[in-house]
Amino acid sequence: MRTVVAVLVAAGLAVAVGHTNAATINAAATGLGVLTVPTAVLPVLDALASAPPRGDTEAWSFSKVYRRRIPREMVWFNGREGDLEHHAIRYRGRVYITLTDLVRNVGGSIVWGPRASYVVVKRAQLTVRVVPGSSKVFVEGEPDSLGAKTFRRGGLLWVPVRPMAELLGCVAEWNPEMRRVDVFM
Repeated sequence: MRTVVAVLVAAGLAVAVGHTNAATINAAATGLGVLTVPTAVLPVLDALASAPPRGDTEAWSFSKVYRRRIPREMVWFNGREGDLEHHAIRYRGRVYITLTDLVRNVGGSIVWGPRASYVVVKRAQLTVRVVPGSSKVFVEGEPDSLGAKTFRRGGLLWVPVRPMAELLGCVAEWNPEMRRVDVFM
């Protein structure tokens, strides 16, 4: 307590501790007015004031505050960050996105087949039938390949972005500087 008083007096502040549970610090000389603090705070101020200085300066040590990194989307559409319900993922060297998110951003419609064995995607007079768990697709009834298998995870169908976007008539390019896929319609 004495150290706090000495530090505050040295700083030009008058301190008066009353019989109540508060101390009054008169900072009128500095233009701050009168500050009343609970006496429970004074031991903390005392400990801070008596802490040894670090290095050549008398700077107080503070803990570094780390800001949580907000992930950016790996897939952008027409130069804008994709509005995805589920973040794109990397799997076996490829970027995957849910088929629902891809179609929602490029336009079109999705119809699950009568059985869960295929999904039909329609966009601009083009029909693509996707077989879950396979790289096989059918474009206007003709067999084709995505080059990588689709998969189900969490009740969603994940497809490789570039081959699927190109089948739907879009241009997809990997941007190595930004580490993302740019899809242009």
